[in-house]
Amino acid sequence: MKEKNKPLRRLIIGVIAAAGIAALFFWVTRPRVIDTSVNGEYTAELLAVSGPDWPFGSQDGRLMLKKGIWTVCAQDFTLHNDGKSMGISNWSITWDDEKAVVTINGEEQPDAVYHLYYNGTAFRVKSEKGVR
Repeated sequence: MKEKNKPLRRLIIGVIAAAGIAALFFWVTRPRVIDTSVNGEYTAELLAVSGPDWPFGSQDGRLMLKKGIWTVCAQDFTLHNDGKSMGISNWSITWDDEKAVVTINGEEQPDAVYHLYYNGTAFRVKSEKGVR
């Protein structure tokens, strides 16, 4: 009776292994863009948390401010970019004395401005047109 379950067991193990490999592939290859402060002390990362919703949907992302290997602060956001994956063209960053100012832009949204402070706070700044 144990021999009858062997092909089913192999199939289940194969499906689990394939799902694990696919998840690992997404984790390793998800879009990530990094910029370094002028003095080299801090880095800011734009990280895709998910893929774009099909067919022309939004994509979730995360901004992270790091000092060495330590995350100082993080801010989640949603990018509305006509179903395209986020990348280097969707952000710009300026470094101030006390914060990094990150602007996220997409084809289907007004620019979103985020302040990532070196003291660990992060928030979205309201634009003159209002925040969606």
